[in-house]
Amino acid sequence: MKRPTRKKTALARSQTPFQLEFLACLDEWQRREGKTLSGRGFSALLGRSSNHFNLMVNAAFVPSGDSIYEMVEILKLGPTAEERLIRAAIATKSRQRTRDSFWLCEAGRMIQKGSHEMETINQFLKEQGLTERFESWKKKHP
Repeated sequence: MKRPTRKKTALARSQTPFQLEFLACLDEWQRREGKTLSGRGFSALLGRSSNHFNLMVNAAFVPSGDSIYEMVEILKLGPTAEERLIRAAIATKSRQRTRDSFWLCEAGRMIQKGSHEMETINQFLKEQGLTERFESWKKKHP
């Protein structure tokens, strides 16, 4: 694996969305489990090199999608936390990969717009007392 360059290290000092979300998920796991997990221990659970954790936390490294899904399993994250972690990875990648930043930013914008729309619809259904009726309809129309 490449050693972090000075530029990447400088970027890591202002934490990326992925770093912030990953650390929040790790903190949540530690509070829930009532124990701490060292960086090397976490890397070992992932089956990665002992500095994998260090690269994510200190060098703005965003792991592969497969590694993120493994992290979700290890940290026993629910669907909401999993989605936040993946969105944070996308946001970080869009900053780091200038060649692909347009496409990543557009995908993120479209996803965010759709999520906001769904929240609005859910709020409307709740306020109108239609949540149960919608859930029943949704089961019939998967």
